[in-house]
Amino acid sequence: MATSGVVNIRGKEYLTVARRVSDFRVLFAIAQGWAIRTEIVHRDAEEVVVRASIVDPEGREIASGFAEEKRASSQINRTSALENCETSAIGRALAAAGFGGTEYASANEVQQAIHQQRAPRRPDLPGYLRGKLGCTRAQADSVVRWAIQNDRGVAMYADLDAALAHEPTNVIQALEDRLLGGMDPKQVIDAAAYRDAAEENEA
Repeated sequence: MATSGVVNIRGKEYLTVARRVSDFRVLFAIAQGWAIRTEIVHRDAEEVVVRASIVDPEGREIASGFAEEKRASSQINRTSALENCETSAIGRALAAAGFGGTEYASANEVQQAIHQQRAPRRPDLPGYLRGKLGCTRAQADSVVRWAIQNDRGVAMYADLDAALAHEPTNVIQALEDRLLGGMDPKQVIDAAAYRDAAEENEA
């Protein structure tokens, strides 16, 4: 079996998913009829859930594993949540089949969890606005876009995610300036709706 693919994290040794797959294939080859199968259980704009299973030559399921990824949890998940989720599910299914080494979680999962813990938490601006303005989520999203577009400090960014990633303080300040700058909640919501309508007419 391979000797690489072992990662020491805080004193414990974790196998990468690639290592688990390699170890599995040494003993249970595709030519013999063994399979690693995956299926998408759930996928929408916010999260992905994938199920992986290990199947023997007779079609019997030997082990399975699930994984869930939130699209907003990391920069890579914004574009590759499905791929990350599938990798994690495969790793967990292989662990259930006895290819996990000394730890059930894979090195990939642990490293990603540590990265997410260290990453600054993105402010929930639409959630804040819903309470501040007493509006719907869609209206709150519209107000955020409007505030960004009308603030010189963050106007260069095309969307909320990019603005928050680079200028979170300026985004929040822009919102506060709009909300506390002499406009009542209804005026803010109407102004944002007007901006959205104007953009739709231009498209």
